[in-house]
Amino acid sequence: MAIAWRNTYERYGVIAKGLHWVVALLVSVQFATAALMAGACPGGGRGPGPGEGLLLGTHRSLGLLLLALTAVRALWRWAAGLPHWPPGLTPWERELSRRADRALYGVLWLLPFSGLLQALGEGAAVSFFGLWELSRLAGAEPALARVSVVGHRLAAWALVAAVTVHLGLVAKQQGVPRDGPVRGRVPTQKKGAPEGAPGAAGTDDPT
Repeated sequence: MAIAWRNTYERYGVIAKGLHWVVALLVSVQFATAALMAGACPGGGRGPGPGEGLLLGTHRSLGLLLLALTAVRALWRWAAGLPHWPPGLTPWERELSRRADRALYGVLWLLPFSGLLQALGEGAAVSFFGLWELSRLAGAEPALARVSVVGHRLAAWALVAAVTVHLGLVAKQQGVPRDGPVRGRVPTQKKGAPEGAPGAAGTDDPT
């Protein structure tokens, strides 16, 4: 059986699934490092403490990686399209799923970006695993740092809420065949193409 790299009308492809789980793992690690910094290091990892450099450096580096992977995932989602809606979902559940998806992508951008702005506002160096370093601002910007802290925390709670809704919808969709209404932009299958190939059922949905 050939590996389905791209999305089809029935299911997500290997690339989409891989990006999904890598991002999910990164988010889990980020919450874990944030909790460790808050519990083990004074000032949430910004004061003197034995784990300050490792935890904070790892948290910031993974944040940059999360930002980049979210961009790659969004581009692949646009290029590969989405499978059919499961027929068991009601119209309001489909709309809720759309909104939860948009919220997830929004906070996956906002969370690392606000953390980056917080670090720059504090006048701190931000490096990517020590391989390269972002340019610092001319000086510390306390106002920027304060606003970014609030945004970072709100984004974290928003992510928890969006993931909760997402998991609830996923639980409802488990085991349901994907032969419902089209929701993505998987290309329409050419005449004579094998059944189950991208575009095997229905027409393109430009939404």
